[in-house]
Parts: sequence; structure tokens; C-alpha cells
Amino acid sequence: PGSYADSINVILSGDALINYAIPTVNPGSLTVTPALVTISADNTNRTYGVTNPAFAGTVNGLVNNDVVTVAFWSAAQTNSPAGNYVITVGALAGDALINYAVVTNQGVLTVTKAALMVTPSNTNRVFGVANPMITGTVTGLQNNDSITPNYASAAAPPSPPGSYDITAALSDPAAKLGNYEITLNKGTLTVTGGDAPIITL
Repeated sequence: PGSYADSINVILSGDALINYAIPTVNPGSLTVTPALVTISADNTNRTYGVTNPAFAGTVNGLVNNDVVTVAFWSAAQTNSPAGNYVITVGALAGDALINYAVVTNQGVLTVTKAALMVTPSNTNRVFGVANPMITGTVTGLQNNDSITPNYASAAAPPSPPGSYDITAALSDPAAKLGNYEITLNKGTLTVTGGDAPIITL
């Protein structure tokens, strides 16, 4: 781009020119303006706790087989909460860029919730005895989030023999549960019959 002085010349032709005094011809100037190129980041997504995917986008408006290199960037990290984040056009490189007016369009990175599943382990005890310590498994935690399970059953020592649900609840001191789709499974506590009581008359 730029102005090119005296770059437009006038060439006269025609048989009628013999009837004219040749005028003074002043050359004109050619102004070359930058071409418009539009760079747009593509929208994409990932789950919470996963690294960002390779960002991509489109470049429209290049001419003359010009080549530019584009990098896309987002502030989202693996521990960024679920939600939407801007994808920006980052570094641009290429000698041809001086010939263009560049317009950039942002994209959106959607961080979706990760799946979190809690499953109490089945266990048993005999009638009249306190419930044993109940354990279980937690799958899907990301970023070492401090989410811990608590397992419980409504069965008490006097509860008659039978099967009782074991339920799970989650302790979330750092308020991270909003980043998860949570499945709380149930386990089973089986209470078996104990020895018959000895009655002394």
C-alpha cells in the first residue's frame, strides 16, 4: 500500500489527433490501499479438568498467494470453572501483513462439567452390632479438588435383619461441585440374624 506518483500515464491515439495541438499531458498518481483480511477463531469445547484443545480458525481475504501465520489463545486453564471463555487471535506473523488491514473475530471455548460418580461399597454386619466403617469409590475428580464422600445408612444396632440402603453425600469445602455432573449411587448394608438370646429363668 502507498501512493505511486506519476505512475499513471496517458497514451493518445486516433487519426483525429492531426487536427489538434497536442495538449500537455500530466501523469496521475496511483494510491494502493491495504486489502481487508478477516481472521476468525473457531468455537470449541472441552470438559473441566482437561487441557485446552488445539485452537483453529479461518483467514479470509488474502491475495497474491500471501501467507500469514496465526496463533489463537484462551485464558482458560485446566482448573478454570465450567463456563464460557474467549478465544482470541494471538500472534500474527508474515511479511505480507503490511499490505493488509486486519479484522479479528473472537471465538468461544465452552468448558463443560466433568462426570463425577460416587459408589458406596456393599457391606454387612450381624443384628445388634454397630454399623461397620463404610467405604466406597469416587471416580472423575479433577485437579485434586478437595471433594470427599461421606457414607451412611439408616440402620442402627436394633434394626432387624434385612437390607438397608447406604447413601453418599459429598463434602465440598472449596465449592468445586459446580464443575461436575454428579451421580450418587447407593450401596447395600445387609444385617444378618445374630445368635438367639439366652434367657435365664
